[in-house]
Amino acid sequence: MKPSARLGSTALLVAAIVFTGCSGSRGSAGPQGPAGTPGPAGPAGGTTGVSTGLNINITNAAITADRHPYAIFTILDNNKNPQAAAGISFNWTIAYLGTDATSGIGAYQSYILQTVTGNAPGGAAGTTQQPTSESGTAGTLTDLGGGQFQYTFKLTLPATYSATATHRIGMWASRPLPGTGTGASNPTQNDIANAVLDFVPAGGTPQTRDLTASTNCNACHGILQVHGGFRRDYRLCMTCHTTQLADPDTNDTGNPANLNPLDLGTLVHRIHRGKALPTLTRALAAANAGDATGQAWEYHVIGFRNGDNVYGSVIANPNTASTTKFVATGVQYPRFNDLRNCAACHAQVKDQSGKVIAAAQADQWQTTVSRRTCGSCHDDVWFGDPSQLPKFHKMHGSSTDPTQGLPQANDAGCATCHPRTQGSGSYSLAVADAHQHPEVAIGVANPFTVSIVSASGTPGAPATVTFKILDKSGNPIPPDPTLGLQYNASSFPNGLTGLNVVMNGPTSPDYSFNGTNAATPVTSPFRSTEALSTWTGKYNAATGAYTYTFPGTQVIPANATGTWAIAIEGRRGRTVTHPTSHGVENFTEGFVNPVAYFSVDGSTVTPRRTVAPIQQCNACHFRFAFHGGQRRNVEECVMCHAPDASDKPAHSTTAVDNLPYRTIDLKPMLHKIHTGENLDLSQPYFVSGTYFGDKAFPGTRANCAICHQANTFTLDAMPSNASPTLYQQIAAPAAGVSGGDASALGIVGPMGSACLGCHDHSDSVAHVQAMTNGWNTASPVESCTVCHQESSQFSVTSLHAPFANGFRE
Repeated sequence: MKPSARLGSTALLVAAIVFTGCSGSRGSAGPQGPAGTPGPAGPAGGTTGVSTGLNINITNAAITADRHPYAIFTILDNNKNPQAAAGISFNWTIAYLGTDATSGIGAYQSYILQTVTGNAPGGAAGTTQQPTSESGTAGTLTDLGGGQFQYTFKLTLPATYSATATHRIGMWASRPLPGTGTGASNPTQNDIANAVLDFVPAGGTPQTRDLTASTNCNACHGILQVHGGFRRDYRLCMTCHTTQLADPDTNDTGNPANLNPLDLGTLVHRIHRGKALPTLTRALAAANAGDATGQAWEYHVIGFRNGDNVYGSVIANPNTASTTKFVATGVQYPRFNDLRNCAACHAQVKDQSGKVIAAAQADQWQTTVSRRTCGSCHDDVWFGDPSQLPKFHKMHGSSTDPTQGLPQANDAGCATCHPRTQGSGSYSLAVADAHQHPEVAIGVANPFTVSIVSASGTPGAPATVTFKILDKSGNPIPPDPTLGLQYNASSFPNGLTGLNVVMNGPTSPDYSFNGTNAATPVTSPFRSTEALSTWTGKYNAATGAYTYTFPGTQVIPANATGTWAIAIEGRRGRTVTHPTSHGVENFTEGFVNPVAYFSVDGSTVTPRRTVAPIQQCNACHFRFAFHGGQRRNVEECVMCHAPDASDKPAHSTTAVDNLPYRTIDLKPMLHKIHTGENLDLSQPYFVSGTYFGDKAFPGTRANCAICHQANTFTLDAMPSNASPTLYQQIAAPAAGVSGGDASALGIVGPMGSACLGCHDHSDSVAHVQAMTNGWNTASPVESCTVCHQESSQFSVTSLHAPFANGFRE
């Protein structure tokens, strides 16, 4: 049993296919040859090491009379100036669009194959023919002039090749940037280009097979960069990740008797499901019941450069004090943590005029059903002989008797029982209906909102907030005449299970959780179980608004100054009946938390600074929702996740996970959560009993702008009076010591706290310590800006830049 792989400082959370097996993964036609001589310098006045861009476009392709494919292509810089080919490394692929014999669905098949035998210790040790590429030095490169070139493959196509079939030529190229590669702080940087072209050798329009788009991948990944960062276009991926590709070192979780299939659909679906793969869930239950096979179960691939890439596995619980001895770890899909939102990846891409420019066939996930496609996510479903049912699997069909079910010898009957939508087939499991999260279902999405009309308060007195609860049509929701403020039966089904009003202040420089800034967050339950008479006094039927005043025990401190904030949070239980055999599903529904600011002393109202807007969180998470689905706005999160807050319960001397309690200051906490498996000092990383030590980020964390608002991640943007972080981990806990290990915790200044969130190493701690006057005291003074402000040689931006746009191991 292996732990989840440590995959480098920018390992991926979701589509971690950066490391997965592909062409030449075991050497014989390696994907990236030795770097050529440096390419031409930029135009006069250019800066050493600054890219002029590498843009390659395949304009034409054909097959010679002696059956050698060739491609005509252009090389331009970002200003569309022709470029020479000197110093550029090329790799070429070619495949044709055939038909998968098992499913009857269109599938590319590579012409370039190599025999590979597994050699991983304890692996499957199978032999397979893997698609690979042809190095650009193998064939013939001809300079046609003006930045135009022709590459003729060394490969000779078989005499039986179909000239009427759609063919795809793919290419990836790289060129080292001058002035890079001089050391660890200046790694080799490359201009990288991918290009593909579909063509029919006999002439005519190529057949389309376009199910997604790199643009969709990049919504989370920033720049999809796989196999060392050189493959960035999913259309190129399809020329190697065909149904021919299998990993000879690992087995198929869907059928352990077979080698692990790495066709693009199966691979990407299983990676995205990761730790939630059904076979893994079943194996986990068996593991905790004492099954040794379950304890060793994992979904992994021996891939790029023979790396063992574990995307989901059963491991020993990192919290050794827990009675649950085994847990699942691996990739976790960030959108609702629910893979049913197929359209997140399978969505058409349109230009400003509405013309579809990519993923023209994106909706095929609803219409084209096969055992291979469905089994990629539902890997525990067995379509074969019931007597051969593998361990951790169930028979296809709804029977609870494992000797029964609905075996499927082929895919001919899939669409009969699984039509696109309910009512168009004979069975009750329609594809589109089944793959629909209830919160995005018609009539359920954004069903109610809460908006703050006004907020006010003065020192020594309770604050008051006026707000409205609106239904999905924007109409105010009044108290129900029989159930208090629970719901209006005609427009607001299901009742609020809680509505809380949260207050904190001042907003500058930072909120405080424990009152070090004379600010105490006050939370008052505002619940549906209150008596009707209570709500009657709070609701104004004329305005459709509620007015709530904090109780006299929760007043604004007498010495309070500046701007304070009030937020509202809440949730309700919902039940949705799917028009499928999935039946009834219960879920918790919340709303985006409104936040209002008011001055307590007549000074100018100053909202809390925005560092990471919720819209940027939602680019990956789709709907940012935590703590039971009721916290959905970073602007509210910072009110409790303050620099002086930790996960130590007020009633206990230790954290709930029996480990050293840690800061829950949003700044270092989110950095650590996104660093996840690459943490060093903080492993195993728990917050309030939840394990985050297996998480990672889907792109490169060096690109701070993915999450941060522009320029808010520099030291120049840090307020000069920002609060230090308490309970920051600055050392490994003593062996055998549980919660509250003071030797592992300390006070870190706001700049160092942010940096140590990602750079979680003892040497980084030592550096921050050396640069802090009053280290681990109540008032640390940092000298970070001397070297790391934007005008300095080692600014935050310049240090991150070499890593921000390219994957680096």
